[in-house]
Amino acid sequence: MQSISDIRSICREECVYQAIEKLKRYGLSAEQVSDILLNNVVVSNLKPCTKVVPLVTPNGETSEMMVHIPQTSDNNNLGVLIFLHGAGSSSDRIKDLACTLGEISSCVVLCPNAVISYKNESNFDLAGIFGRRVKHPRWHYTVNDFPLLALRWALQNLNINPDRCIISGHSMGGIAAWSIAARFWHLFAAVAPINGVLSMWEMFGPDIEADKLRSNLLTLPILSVHGANDSKIPHSLELFSLQRLAQGGNAFANQILVMGGEHSLNTMRMQKGTSHFDKLGSWMAKQYRKNWPSKIFHHALDLSHSRAHWVEIIKFLDPNKTAVIHAEILDKASIVISTAGVQEIKLYLHRKLVSPGDLSIKINGIDYFHKFSPRLEDIVTTYRESLDSSLFADETISLVLDIGR
Repeated sequence: MQSISDIRSICREECVYQAIEKLKRYGLSAEQVSDILLNNVVVSNLKPCTKVVPLVTPNGETSEMMVHIPQTSDNNNLGVLIFLHGAGSSSDRIKDLACTLGEISSCVVLCPNAVISYKNESNFDLAGIFGRRVKHPRWHYTVNDFPLLALRWALQNLNINPDRCIISGHSMGGIAAWSIAARFWHLFAAVAPINGVLSMWEMFGPDIEADKLRSNLLTLPILSVHGANDSKIPHSLELFSLQRLAQGGNAFANQILVMGGEHSLNTMRMQKGTSHFDKLGSWMAKQYRKNWPSKIFHHALDLSHSRAHWVEIIKFLDPNKTAVIHAEILDKASIVISTAGVQEIKLYLHRKLVSPGDLSIKINGIDYFHKFSPRLEDIVTTYRESLDSSLFADETISLVLDIGR
């Protein structure tokens, strides 16, 4: 019998049809392969080290990432801490802070370096910090930019626990941590911004897009650290988001205020032995993603972040407008979904959620029926896409919504 590691390697490294043929030759059924991939026991032989690895986007942009594997007694449950530097900074300048957090929390630390956008964009969304439009390396909030490429690199190359992934960062990196988590909240156990905020525009008034994205964070634990004297991103601006989340039902959205701390990291006393730093590290160590949730609420501004756990928006009714989906597993044979602005959806069905056999799916009051049966092709394909033991599917189905009925 092949090991768990062998089966995972076959699924992620070989082409789909070669992988299927090999798995069949091993005598494995679709259900058996799924159960093997589902096994989240991490057996790691990673040795403590700090190194630099290259990252390349699909557009050919290149960067480097600092990787730190901590010295820990819990080497078989390593998480990932993605730490994003601020404007004008780099992974080298924040690595000591990030690596110490990794040691405390038993997380592999990933510090990618931002680059100047190939689109030649200005950081207009950061104008509130710098007082003008600026052109310099920045973070983008898509699966093909370096923060999420860093996460994929870790899932591909390291035996880490995908349910222990945390995103953090300072200043521009803190803004990115908020923004990426709000779009891809299903990938993370928690978010921990430092002197960051979801939207700088809320300094000047309501930000409709930010308000929609904020609703995606209602189930994600958040612990921010903010300087009480930060004049570039006032702590009250971030506190506004945290309070809105608390009002919406997030009981795990909190802020640590650092008295005397300004915007610069040098003023924040982010070192071991200070109460706020130690609290942040120990909090990170306790965070685990709530996988296979029975209820999903997701707001998508566009198709770049249209998936959340086991549901995905495939087509908007109007590409210029946002879309929302609310899905719930009622029992092992019933799903109910409501949508707005959605024309087509995709469901990632798994036996963790529903049972094989007849499945009732009610969407916007209209009944759809499907006979759920695990398919080896879907298992391998979705595992290759996510590399995540909590995000692959036994079977996927796409449904075009009957808008006019």
